[in-house]
Amino acid sequence: MRGIVLVEGAVDFAALVQWGVTAEWLCIALLGTAHARVVAHLAAQHRGSPVVIALDQDKPGKEAALKTALALGEVGMTCYIVIDADRQAHHQASSATALDQARAELALIDEIAKQGFARWVHWRNHAKDCGDLLMQGEAGREQFLRALL
Repeated sequence: MRGIVLVEGAVDFAALVQWGVTAEWLCIALLGTAHARVVAHLAAQHRGSPVVIALDQDKPGKEAALKTALALGEVGMTCYIVIDADRQAHHQASSATALDQARAELALIDEIAKQGFARWVHWRNHAKDCGDLLMQGEAGREQFLRALL
């Protein structure tokens, strides 16, 4: 096992299965906000394994990713949060129309980076999650696999 991949939903998990990620990585779909049990299980069973958190690229997904990474960090696990650098640039470009929302999300991205969790990727077409990447076929698969390196 190379490490652990956390995704948000069932379609995201299905993408990981289809792409063969589950052959080398322990993949978990959180399916909600009750992450405390996941953190406790990971800490007990997989201490020392890196955790790649690939939740949705929206503000709630980033908030949940940061909360999960902080909790896992408290028990000594190394975490990386997948952040699409292209979506960040898109937020900066469109901030005139939704200034407060864009500022809040950019501040969250800054906090993730400051904590040392950011794993920057470039997902085409502003993909929000693995499900969006799955719809891009082989190109989407390749983009996600780069996030695991």
